[in-house]
Amino acid sequence: MPSGILSYQEAVDYLSALSPFGIKLGLDTIRALCEFLGEPQKSFPSVLVAGTNGKGSVCAYLGAILQHSGYKTGVYTSPHLVDIRERIRIGDQLIPEDRFAFFMNEMRRTTEDLFNRKKIDQFPTYFEFITAIAFLWFKEEKIDIGVMEIGLGGRFDAVNIIDPILSVITEIDYDHQKHLGRTLTSIASEKAGIMRKDRPVILCVGKNKPRTVLKAIASEKKAVVLDALKDIKITVREIPSDSAETNSGVPINPVRKRMEEKIDLIDIVSPKTEYRGIIPSLSGRHQFGNIAAAVYASEKLKEAGFNIETGDIIFGIENAHWEGRLEWVDWKIPLLLDGGHNPSGLRSLTGYIKTRLASKRFALVFACKTSKDYKKMCEILFPLAYKIFLPKIEGYQFVEPALLRNLASKLNREAIITDSLNDAFIKAGDEKDVDFILAAGSLYLVGEVIKYLNS
Repeated sequence: MPSGILSYQEAVDYLSALSPFGIKLGLDTIRALCEFLGEPQKSFPSVLVAGTNGKGSVCAYLGAILQHSGYKTGVYTSPHLVDIRERIRIGDQLIPEDRFAFFMNEMRRTTEDLFNRKKIDQFPTYFEFITAIAFLWFKEEKIDIGVMEIGLGGRFDAVNIIDPILSVITEIDYDHQKHLGRTLTSIASEKAGIMRKDRPVILCVGKNKPRTVLKAIASEKKAVVLDALKDIKITVREIPSDSAETNSGVPINPVRKRMEEKIDLIDIVSPKTEYRGIIPSLSGRHQFGNIAAAVYASEKLKEAGFNIETGDIIFGIENAHWEGRLEWVDWKIPLLLDGGHNPSGLRSLTGYIKTRLASKRFALVFACKTSKDYKKMCEILFPLAYKIFLPKIEGYQFVEPALLRNLASKLNREAIITDSLNDAFIKAGDEKDVDFILAAGSLYLVGEVIKYLNS
């Protein structure tokens, strides 16, 4: 580790060196650190968002709505795809490199002091350091509100030291069972840790078991439950892609318009307002629940004193950007990036393919981490692919390509192992009988693809 003042790159390297130490759930260290730093997380009102899938999308929608309403909005999400600063942004601005390094140096000195004086008994984790940086920058910038995504679980996640105006819990499914438990009931119990007494908690949970658990815990905690899937009604009609125009005048991704024969136009009816003729910026009908949660949260914030108009909500839904999630990219042939990294995420992806791209063939570039249910993921996605390319990528604990090829063979699909991501894209791009390339299976893979495209 370097001594003295760290440059930005040294600060990033310092954090990266903490990654092998893994996840340590608990709030004692982050509380002690933030107390010493002057409780920066208390300097702004906030919304907490937890869930297995969809929480990042809710943050994207809500952040876009609040920003368009004229509020200086900090958004904290994880993980990043290419640049660690993607996690911490105000509007479209990432935290500057010099401020990231400054806060990292401040926290390193603080942490060493606290550890030496036995005020903490373990060093902060990678995630705790980044969370504290977000708190400090948002305080320095005097944001009006923070939209804060829980990284893992809820109860013991570092972000959960915040006292939010309201909380949102998105769909619950199997992921991170090592830390959150093996059942949907136990996973839901961990997510419920972000609820607060007398504060709204907006549920966007379709499955009966976790929804029942969440409502029971909310009752115990005296939180105010709002069921977005019940209270917010979304109706949809399909319109031809070539003539589709957004309500707010925001351009639709041109590759998306070219690839989707039809595009969804939705109407939203809430207990308060109606929102008509909206084309969501994020593809896939699995987004409807996330949209409902963001609309409900916006309306509750309006009740709390935020000046949010109907047009702001429509604009946010039509303008939100969430990179690497069903994102169309203009390459030599159309490229679809999706960071779905668990069976639930891939079911959403295949639902989109079946409803919007059923007549099109695609080459799949696939990788996933050993910690995931990769057999189930392959069973869900591989049968839809015309051809599969499995690149060797170092450094992410990805499943061995040979193992994935064997799974593909059992599913009667041809899979080709390539020496690199570059080779996978060269071979996939040379395929004559495909309409697009899909890169999926891991957010880390999507990050590597973006780096490849940028280079």
